[in-house]
Amino acid sequence: IWCHHPSNDRDPKNDEVLARKLYLSGGYAMWLDEGNRIRTLDPTQPTGERVAYTDVPAVREGTYLLLREGATERNALYQAALAGLGNKVAEVEATQKQWKEILAQRLQQHGHRSVERELRAVGIKAADQARAWIDPLLVRPRSDRDFELLLGWLDIPIHPTAEHATELRRKLRQKSAQFRQQLEEAVSFADLTELERRGNLLLDGSSQGIRGMCATRVMALSPFTQIVARHKTRELLRDDGGQWLE
Repeated sequence: IWCHHPSNDRDPKNDEVLARKLYLSGGYAMWLDEGNRIRTLDPTQPTGERVAYTDVPAVREGTYLLLREGATERNALYQAALAGLGNKVAEVEATQKQWKEILAQRLQQHGHRSVERELRAVGIKAADQARAWIDPLLVRPRSDRDFELLLGWLDIPIHPTAEHATELRRKLRQKSAQFRQQLEEAVSFADLTELERRGNLLLDGSSQGIRGMCATRVMALSPFTQIVARHKTRELLRDDGGQWLE
């Protein structure tokens, strides 16, 4: 029985998102925002193809998520990507901060619905993602055209901001691919029959980035979204509320 405490009678603030609560095997829970993808494990796939990204709407009961208690993968990968930029870190961070802060100010002043209408009017196809773009860990819009139009609407020169964001995204993808390979290696040595029996399994890998990573099965998903602080999403939390499901 989900106790519904409506908070959707107002729009989320810039540091808030709409998210569903998930109860996970092993006495865990998490808040899953309406972002694009999340890291998952499919024990039925052959070795080397078990770790993947799954679209958030496809997450359901029985899905195995790969999470770390007390931290998020996104933040760790983002910091690793920044470190890979060398002496350009400060310059890239400055341009990222600039366009995100201006967008956040306009969302705060005019409301997201008004901002989305204006973005659509200038030709931005993914205008409904405007609130998500202010997340420091979301590097830039997927579409080059959308990003260029957005920067124009924000009165920010395309160069060098677009190049900086694209370079950071490239580094982030490289780090993500490396981390996936490390996860695949750790999973190849894991007892997946134990995972399917218990519903959760702590991965043990040689890489420091793997330590503390847990594969855990989704036991239940809230049928509604609630407004929660952005920093609380996608983090493995201790919560005994769903233990009876096991």
